[in-house]
Amino acid sequence: MTIFNEDRLEDVATYANPTAYPTGIDYVLVNGRLVIDQGHHTGAKPGNVLRGAGYGAQIAGERSE
Repeated sequence: MTIFNEDRLEDVATYANPTAYPTGIDYVLVNGRLVIDQGHHTGAKPGNVLRGAGYGAQIAGERSE
């Protein structure tokens, strides 16, 4: 669940700082655990990566070693 303020929502990432968190996202909960609290990451990583059917598929023209 993501709780955000639409009026303050802005992507502030740049080429120099591509991992900057956007402003306006106040809270994020994953699996019932608070991950973003008042715009700051809590260090919690309760989720799992979901990979689709194409994960690991070879791209046309690419060689596997």
